[in-house]
Amino acid sequence: MTPLTVIVFIAVCFLGTVLQAVSGFGLAITAMTILPFVLPYNTALAVTTLICLSTNVVFTIRMRKYIQWKRLVPVLIAFALTSAGIILLSVGQSDELLKKLLGGALVLFSIYFAFFNGKIHIKPRPRNGAIAGGLAGITTGLFGIGSPPMAVYLLSVCESNEDYFGSIQAYFTLSSIFTLGMRFASGLITLEVGKWWLMGLVPLYLGMFVGKKIFDRMNPAALRRVVYVFMAISGLSMVLQ
Repeated sequence: MTPLTVIVFIAVCFLGTVLQAVSGFGLAITAMTILPFVLPYNTALAVTTLICLSTNVVFTIRMRKYIQWKRLVPVLIAFALTSAGIILLSVGQSDELLKKLLGGALVLFSIYFAFFNGKIHIKPRPRNGAIAGGLAGITTGLFGIGSPPMAVYLLSVCESNEDYFGSIQAYFTLSSIFTLGMRFASGLITLEVGKWWLMGLVPLYLGMFVGKKIFDRMNPAALRRVVYVFMAISGLSMVLQ
């Protein structure tokens, strides 16, 4: 635990939570874009799950009256089945392989969000929810990032911004609890992970406060574009390492 690693981790917690408060997602993407460069891959995954859960609970309680539970049931069932299998299969895989897979996923996510976000519309059918949940389970199990498939689905089926924000936060909370249990059962939640999580709590909640202020004054689309470019560059660096 070097001073530089601590500084990077605190910055990730703060900046990722600011983005989460502005757009409804982004903390997991920010964390898994940067933390694998400074922490062992599975440690980065476990810490990301914990810090995301710490913010998602707050956002879920704040937006609880807007949660569209009927949209989430098939999503969560499919998520639980796929993520459990992926987490069990990924235990013991080399950090270098997982980093390269993550790098490729980050590049694909950045291309989608930069060029296709909001242009794909999905009908609110249980089958489509299950497909989105299954894809989110795969990306969460491997990379700790389940927001892209869920953002695509919930943006299409929710009738208002409040419904979307509340529903995606509820999904993040429940999926993080499930994933955390699976990682614990797999031996990935260690004392070291707990230390990083406790260190991140203050910047997390400071980021929530700052994010709300930015949301009231700044164009969220401009902030997200910066994140997408950074995501693509980081992904390419992981693939080419």
